[in-house]
Amino acid sequence: MDAYKEKEEGFGIKELFLLGVGLMATLEEETKRKMDYLVKKGSEKEEKGRKYIQELKGKEEAKNVEARVERALKRMVDMAGIATKEDVRRLEKKLAESMAKVERQGGA
Repeated sequence: MDAYKEKEEGFGIKELFLLGVGLMATLEEETKRKMDYLVKKGSEKEEKGRKYIQELKGKEEAKNVEARVERALKRMVDMAGIATKEDVRRLEKKLAESMAKVERQGGA
């Protein structure tokens, strides 16, 4: 009769023990499920990270190739004696300064 009274009043020792075991089992299952989820997410991000690094390496390589081509072209232009845009801009600036100077002197 005492066992029946304990059930009516609340949990007995056996139920409390089973509650604890159930709680631990649930926590273990949830922890494992969460860990599996996080490992999966980490794997996905790792692959994206690798792809991103490869893209960066490709871009860096492209920049290096572009810089090498640019240097080679400048050498060829220098060897051929061809005026560059910078040369023309420098001459335009000097011409504008000279014309302004002439106008100031002619106006005086």
